[in-house]
Amino acid sequence: FNEAAAQARQIAVFFERHVAGIFHYGDAYLKLVRREYVRNYDIAKIVHLMAEVPLNKSIASHITIIDENGTPLLVSGHEIKTGTTARDRDYFKFQKNAKLDELLVSRMHKGRNSGKLIVRLVRRFEKPNGTFGGVIFLALEASHITEFFNTMQVGPKSSATLVGKDKFVRSRSTYGPRGPGQNISGSQIWQRLEESPVGLYLQTSVVDDVTRYYAYREVPDLPLIVAIGLSVEDFQQTIATSRLSHYSIAFMATLLIAVTVLFFYRQQQLLAQIETKNDELEQRADEIERKNTELQNQNAELERFNYTVSHDLKAPLVTIKG
Repeated sequence: FNEAAAQARQIAVFFERHVAGIFHYGDAYLKLVRREYVRNYDIAKIVHLMAEVPLNKSIASHITIIDENGTPLLVSGHEIKTGTTARDRDYFKFQKNAKLDELLVSRMHKGRNSGKLIVRLVRRFEKPNGTFGGVIFLALEASHITEFFNTMQVGPKSSATLVGKDKFVRSRSTYGPRGPGQNISGSQIWQRLEESPVGLYLQTSVVDDVTRYYAYREVPDLPLIVAIGLSVEDFQQTIATSRLSHYSIAFMATLLIAVTVLFFYRQQQLLAQIETKNDELEQRADEIERKNTELQNQNAELERFNYTVSHDLKAPLVTIKG
């Protein structure tokens, strides 16, 4: 048990950082699109922005903007189906009634446009007068969250699970006969979480009835928990191989974390560059307006000068003519 627990704990640490990287990237991109949209409510500018700072399709499939009536205004990469509305969707109702600007991580479901299992990251936006203006969400493909686990060769009956604090599964490396999006309120994990945000336990899964050594961790700043379950059967059969592959797993984990962090850092750089350019354009506009005002004042001064000179020249001319 100790060796299985140690391996599960190490993979869980990587999984937690992997999930945090994905969701923090998604939320940063979501905020970028929202900030640009609420400046002038121009969908064309959002399309242009997404061309300049493209969405990482290995993480998310699309961005959707929905107005206060539940009508989609933009579904990036897809045509909007006639009559589509989000008024009846839980994420729309939640954000419409929300008092604070908070990130909602929706339950897993099949996307209307993509047909794939997705998890939405949803934020609300407001009109200039402070009333509800609609929602913007980013669709994460559930398979991308846990696909790394299937490459680790820790056994066909082992699993990686991402679950929300509402006790519904958001993503899993294998869903078993009951299918995706299961409610796992019967799991030991909830009792363990009351004692500690990080821990270990042995349990027969409530999803697929496989007995596993589980290592779980809360994801900081997100309403999510990761759980790595190493099948007792798999572990007993592959314990020798597991020892040999330990360093390979650690190396891959470090590499993937580095790639995720690097990509997120690059996106933040691009965001900073866009904001700098916008500030420069605003400064230039203010400078042009100031110079126009100066030019108008100079023109008025020149007209007054011309009038004075003309008047002063006319007086002696009239005398000479007389």
